Amino acid sequence: MKHFQTMPTAIATALLALVGSAPASAQSGRIFAAHDVNTLSTSVAGPEEVTYAVNLATWLVGSSSGSILAIQSGTDAFRDYSVDVRNALASAGFQVTHTASYSWTLAQLQVHDAVFVGISFPSALFLDPDVLAQYVQGGGSVYVFGGVGNSAVGEASILNPFVSQFGLMYDSLYNGLISSPICSLHPVLEGVTSLGSGNGQTLRELGTTPFTRGVERVLDGVLYALYDPAFQPLAPSYCPAVANSTGSPAILDGWGSASTAANSLRLVASALPANQFGYFLASRTQGLIVMPGGSRGNLCIVGAIGRFNAQIQNSGLFGTFCIDVDLTSVPQPVGSVAVQVGETWNFQCWYRDNDPGPTSNFTDAVTMTFL
Repeated sequence: MKHFQTMPTAIATALLALVGSAPASAQSGRIFAAHDVNTLSTSVAGPEEVTYAVNLATWLVGSSSGSILAIQSGTDAFRDYSVDVRNALASAGFQVTHTASYSWTLAQLQVHDAVFVGISFPSALFLDPDVLAQYVQGGGSVYVFGGVGNSAVGEASILNPFVSQFGLMYDSLYNGLISSPICSLHPVLEGVTSLGSGNGQTLRELGTTPFTRGVERVLDGVLYALYDPAFQPLAPSYCPAVANSTGSPAILDGWGSASTAANSLRLVASALPANQFGYFLASRTQGLIVMPGGSRGNLCIVGAIGRFNAQIQNSGLFGTFCIDVDLTSVPQPVGSVAVQVGETWNFQCWYRDNDPGPTSNFTDAVTMTFL
């Protein structure tokens, strides 16, 4: 079990001086960064974690088969790859080489389509960060995880020279989380509603590359993030949000499909203050009203605004909530309407806050043209 430390509230400023972003190229691979080693271990992995592992391998490799180098952080049940995970990857068609060695040249890594890696325990070894970055730039993909222990400061200092090249940073405190709900419909998280962990390390987005995106957040941090030069958001953001009581602006994401026939759209609001109520808004018209009704934020949609007030949500301890949108019945002031092919709709989330007294705020807004 890792040494327990409390939820981080700030990034160690000294780590911000790490190396700059690695250049993306047409053949660049992908990265999926996770907060904790335990998720795929014997101590935690159940059916949803096994689903996650297979989804992860499929997304990293870009196929339902391929070669994976899985570097094991430790031999104990908290830092290994569980038998169920190993068997599921093999059954799915992946050739997985399990090893405890951290002595790999670029040429040796390039034999494999993807690498799974965190630091070793207790020796705190890691692959050469620049070699691993070259591997990604050359088309290889990486699953990197934190939370191995025992020192979060030391672990961050080892992982960040790699992940900071791709717009991410691990916190220098462990987060105390043993499970987290999943809202995102990203392919890695498809079919997953929660993932176990064992005191991981929250990530931060540095904003140094457009190819990095948090896909599952907790308060003002990130639990799971991707780097993918081919990534295009389903619902691009516009009209930036104003910071809330967490110190960061709340974020709205759209996941699923823009197809009206598929009727599969999920709206996810994150980086919200904990334990606050809110609901989503929809309109065909963009606009800007600053601090409407005394709110701290900006209303970025105008005209006929529909409120999803039949689906009021609470942000809970993780500062996030989500709804599935029925595209055949989107609320509007005159009643619900069906989204039509070719229409552009805009969405935003309103939520309560204490900053410092009772008030409200908004996420950024996103826009989608439906097919």
